[in-house]
Amino acid sequence: MSTITDDISRLKAQLPVDSDPGTALVMIDAELIHVRSRGSETQAVPSSAPTTLLVDRGYGGTAAVAHLSGASVTPAYPAVSGSAGDTRIAKIITAAGASVERMVQGSITITPASAFAMSPATDSLAGVRGDVTLTSGKSITAGFLFGTQGKAILDGATVAVGSGHVAGVYGQMSAAGATLTSGHIAPIISCGQSLPAGIADMIYCENNDVTKLHAILEAVANADFVVDATSEDGNSAYLVGTAGASASKYMRVKLSGTEYRIALLAAS
Repeated sequence: MSTITDDISRLKAQLPVDSDPGTALVMIDAELIHVRSRGSETQAVPSSAPTTLLVDRGYGGTAAVAHLSGASVTPAYPAVSGSAGDTRIAKIITAAGASVERMVQGSITITPASAFAMSPATDSLAGVRGDVTLTSGKSITAGFLFGTQGKAILDGATVAVGSGHVAGVYGQMSAAGATLTSGHIAPIISCGQSLPAGIADMIYCENNDVTKLHAILEAVANADFVVDATSEDGNSAYLVGTAGASASKYMRVKLSGTEYRIALLAAS
């Protein structure tokens, strides 16, 4: 973390710091500052001296104010740093107003002259893709592997968004005016490939504390079925022809605001 090495007035355009934050924008307290260049405007700064940043004060509508020596200089957008192959992009937002904010966005526009044909075995298009490869013959004994990870951190915050959405990972799809005739079509698709039997799941949900949630799954949709399941091998091990004589437990579900109970029969 970089800090300023001297008190600065609200008008000072030279920012003395103990190390270069390495970004074009920095935050000191609540002031956003644009870094134009490094070094003194009148003479070269000796390599042994603290870095001097030539800056534009009060950037992005923030107020230029005085700061005391030792104040932190925090990288702001587009803050990109590398550490052990890790690239990070960071931004600090101090006021409401931006209707759309995306730190990373990938876009593909498909405009073929005729029908667009792709090989289902080899071809794919993705706006953003992440993957992690554990090479054949190697092993992992602890930790986490994520092809792509999303995380919303709300610790200590207040969330009151009405009918809005707050999510770690969010999938959307728009098909207004489209013609959909075949295929698996959904905002979020889980596709397993050569997964081991008896241990892998297609979707796994976990709440890592004792808080009682409203529901494990909640849906607001017009649909013909709540669940449509088909066994890949036609065996349908999850469908059996016999059951216990009477229900031993019930699963609570809520449909259109009304609670129902599904009878669960013991396997034997």
